[in-house]
Amino acid sequence: MIPDEFGRMPDGSLIRQAELCSNQLSARVISYGAALVDLQITLPSGRRRLVLGFGNAEDYLAHSPHFGATVGRYAGKIRAGKVAIDGAKVQLSCNMAGKHHVHGGNSGFGKLNWALDTTSPDQVSFRLVSPAGQEGYPGVLSAFCTYRLEGPVLKITMTATTDAPTPINLLHHSYFNLDGFGMIDAHSLVIQANEILEQGADGFPTGRFVAINPGSYDFRSLRRVATGADLDLSYRLAEDATNEPRHAATLVAGSGDLEMQVWTTEPGLHLYDAYKLSVPVPGHDGAFYGPRSGVCLEPTRFSDAPNYPALPETILQPGGIYRQVTEFRYNPL
Repeated sequence: MIPDEFGRMPDGSLIRQAELCSNQLSARVISYGAALVDLQITLPSGRRRLVLGFGNAEDYLAHSPHFGATVGRYAGKIRAGKVAIDGAKVQLSCNMAGKHHVHGGNSGFGKLNWALDTTSPDQVSFRLVSPAGQEGYPGVLSAFCTYRLEGPVLKITMTATTDAPTPINLLHHSYFNLDGFGMIDAHSLVIQANEILEQGADGFPTGRFVAINPGSYDFRSLRRVATGADLDLSYRLAEDATNEPRHAATLVAGSGDLEMQVWTTEPGLHLYDAYKLSVPVPGHDGAFYGPRSGVCLEPTRFSDAPNYPALPETILQPGGIYRQVTEFRYNPL
């Protein structure tokens, strides 16, 4: 195996990998899904792994629930796969129970092999050209995903351009465990939000934001992730006109010795406590990943937003640039 080979796609094409390092973090990323495979930090107690993942390409292809992947062209759900763009109806593929569109479809960005564009000791960039009509999306979309380590910070920048109006919502999908093993129930979390996106009985958004009330979804102050409820919902972050990363959330390890701050340019943060997670093969260090083995904190636009004009804009126009910057900042406690 050559140094940058992680494995092969079913068609035989090479899945490439790159290793990054700073004085505090090390990371491994692969071209399949432009995914973060591994992230480790140096603590006084030694090295600690911070994300769930696999050590080989075969398990990513067969079993990965988007571990560390760059999800798109539209992350989240779109009811019936239907979108209206400039008055024209667009039908996307329906890969969710054959009725709805989720995470970009059967060949969403998290399941495609990106091209490794540029590398340096602390940074790597991937690029992907999605043709018009892929999964029903209009327009040729050119996307870039860049990972950079800056001391104790993992910075992820995503950009895209198109030649025709198209929905877009890129999302980083790591499952974090700041203890390095076990369940995340003892982790603590605070989210800088006062509203959540309301969901109907079918699990799809209603297009309205509602105030957070005391209860299982209330993370306005630091509390344990285990609230007695399954967590899979989107929070509306405070608006900011600068388009620069702002503090969205802080996650604290169950051991209490490490925190991760999430900073982002995105208007929302999706919280998923992986209550449905069940992976039949072992991951890092031989661990089997079951429910709540990790927690996802995903800066994002919102599910089904193209069908709700009141929600933040998700249609990228020709001549425009989609840009998302998210930082995961680590602080020993």
